[in-house]
Amino acid sequence: ERDHVHAVYNAVATQWHHTRGRRGVLWPGATQFLQQLPPGSVVADVGCGDGKYFPAIWEAGSYVI
Repeated sequence: ERDHVHAVYNAVATQWHHTRGRRGVLWPGATQFLQQLPPGSVVADVGCGDGKYFPAIWEAGSYVI
């Protein structure tokens, strides 16, 4: 079952990335929020995406968990 869940997740994640997660395109509301965080903030990136906000969080001077 575990292997099946991983296989399905990887298939869905790849599909999502190519159809909705255009590389380099971030949602304006999310980037605005990140830019307003004080430096050194800790951000939990727990969405079901592909981690595309990680660089923006890091560049804003925050940490990602």
